[in-house]
Amino acid sequence: MNPTLKLPQHPMLLHLILIICVISVEFIFFTASFGYSVVKDFAIWYFPLGFHFILFLVLPYKFWPSALIALGIGAGLTMYYQGSVYYDWSRHFMVTLTTSIFTLPIIFLARKSLTKIDFFSLKAIVTVVLFGMLSRLTNIGFHFLTNTSVYDKVPNAEKFGMFLQHNIAAYPGILLTISLYCLYRWYRNTPQPINSQILKLSLRFAIGLTSLILLLFFISDFSQNLLKLLLILPIIWLGYRYTWIASIVGAIWINLILLVLLYDAPPELLIAFQPFVVSYFLIGLLTAGLQLEHDAIYQTLQTNHQQLNVKYHELIQNKQQLQDMAKEIMAVQELEKKNVSQELHDDLGQNITALRMAIPLLEKNSELTSDNRHMLQKIKITTDEIYSNAYDLMYWLRPRMVDDLGLSATLTGHFFTLKLAQANITYTPLVENGVNELSDSLKIGLFRIVQECVNNVIEHSQAHHCRLNLHLFHNVVTLEFVDNGKGFSQSVLAQPLRGGLFNIHNHMLALNGNLFLSNEEGARVYVELPIIR
Repeated sequence: MNPTLKLPQHPMLLHLILIICVISVEFIFFTASFGYSVVKDFAIWYFPLGFHFILFLVLPYKFWPSALIALGIGAGLTMYYQGSVYYDWSRHFMVTLTTSIFTLPIIFLARKSLTKIDFFSLKAIVTVVLFGMLSRLTNIGFHFLTNTSVYDKVPNAEKFGMFLQHNIAAYPGILLTISLYCLYRWYRNTPQPINSQILKLSLRFAIGLTSLILLLFFISDFSQNLLKLLLILPIIWLGYRYTWIASIVGAIWINLILLVLLYDAPPELLIAFQPFVVSYFLIGLLTAGLQLEHDAIYQTLQTNHQQLNVKYHELIQNKQQLQDMAKEIMAVQELEKKNVSQELHDDLGQNITALRMAIPLLEKNSELTSDNRHMLQKIKITTDEIYSNAYDLMYWLRPRMVDDLGLSATLTGHFFTLKLAQANITYTPLVENGVNELSDSLKIGLFRIVQECVNNVIEHSQAHHCRLNLHLFHNVVTLEFVDNGKGFSQSVLAQPLRGGLFNIHNHMLALNGNLFLSNEEGARVYVELPIIR
């Protein structure tokens, strides 16, 4: 941060230094204003007003009385030095003091408004400019309404025109001071010294621009008119090429050169350049404001982008964790199903087999009565049913035919066809060649998804037909299972998945795929799973 000026601590000494400085600056600005007379003895480019506005904008309230007195003294001394044809210095002291007090409420509102917003923003710059112009309207409006200053010397028919001229004539001074204040705030806020390379480049640019202005200003009236238009371009270009402050510096430099060239110039020339001088300042300030707004938006976007990246990586990590958990769950479930299937085969299967072998031996017993033989026949039938159901359950839990015959034969063979036929549902499978070459985890996952779809069709769909489409692409396998039943209810589609659909979702999550549920002629389940080569 740039070093701050150390001031004396004694209050009276501070007030005295303030009064001397304000009187000096007021005298210099007011005296310089007489070199820019747009209406002789009536209207000048009034530079002190911008100084008044910025002074009270930054000065602590306790110094306001001293500053008001100093402004009145400085204005009175200026009028005495200039040999005023209307008022003596004491009367002008009172006029300046009164009008300054009259504009203080506007400046107070400006201070309050600026405390709520960042100064380095378009809104703050526009606020300062608007309140600066409003202070001039209030200042000269006081004279206009009270018929003081020069208005008591102006014919009634010309008073409103003079009022407008006074307003416009003060804008160069107001905008110059606001621009200088922005430059000061930027300098105070700059964390590091200005780079020497930038200073050299700025000096070269200033010399070239000054040479061009001098050349076009003195060649002819046409070159002067061309100059007025061309000077807009470097202000905008500086803001675009460098930083926002470059636009303001460019506007200040251009107008300072013009002020030197226009000093004591004829009123006609001043009036011709007056709107352009105001425009250069406004373009510089607005271009700076837009650049600040662009930088703020860009910074916000960068921050949001970084935050989104962090959230994205967190989501990726969470998704990976969920996927790992789903893989573990699926692996545990498959292991449990395999163990249960094996236990059914080893224990229940062997017991049932032994029972089936014992029944024929019992039938050979000649001592059995007809009732006993009838009961034995029932036991035999029941045993066969238990054996058949246990066999179906074993293969439903762990389909060995996926390992023995392959996934394609399992999906297109009798495994699902017979189970669906028991529910009076026809089954049309379309499975593309090559599915048997998929990884074991992917084959088991596809089988389990089809298995859950078949269960859902049997239990919930009220369909009489369903079809399976399984296709392979370069790096993805797609599975579509459609029935012609009543379809999914809105509650199923809107709420978290449950039951068989939840199991499908877990398989999809474990395999890093995508699941889509919809209603067409009935329910439609569509799954995309990546193929890891």
